[in-house]
Amino acid sequence: LANASEKLAIVPSAFEFEELANQRLINLAKYLASRGYTVIFAAWQWSRDERLSKSNREVMPGIWQIDLYALIDRAADLAKRNDSRSTYFITLPAPDLVNLHQAMRKSGLAVVYDILDEWEAFNGVGQAPWYSEAHEHEAVMASDVVAAVSPPLVEKFGNLRSDMLVIGNGYTPATLGLDNRFCSAGAR
Repeated sequence: LANASEKLAIVPSAFEFEELANQRLINLAKYLASRGYTVIFAAWQWSRDERLSKSNREVMPGIWQIDLYALIDRAADLAKRNDSRSTYFITLPAPDLVNLHQAMRKSGLAVVYDILDEWEAFNGVGQAPWYSEAHEHEAVMASDVVAAVSPPLVEKFGNLRSDMLVIGNGYTPATLGLDNRFCSAGAR
């Protein structure tokens, strides 16, 4: 499926695809699928034994969920792309995902690192045991484009490169509805 697609996007995620969850990576997958991409949504597994409920099927038109280890095991099987829009998104600086950038680039995919969180801090409180500063630095340096959800995350890696973008999380009318556009305006 991936090799036959006109435009391909590979989006690893820390969780399984849930159509109504207003999560950045789910919204990214839906956006790309709506623009004609075949989206491979690779859901996190803590081990090869872990079974996910939605893997190896189309979870929404144009979006196919697979297991993380299926992505890792099959990345080298991707055919060389002839388009300039297919993209691999590094969404977690986990060593296995960062290390895939070489196979993805060899297959002709652009590489984008989307810095979703302060992973070092998560690691410090036991929430991201896979975290490695060296791998996060590699993700920043090896990517064609780096985006972060906040200016402090851009500043954190400013010594590595100066062309990073801030793309904050935002309201999505298709998910929350137009009447809910100010739902958090008064929240404190």
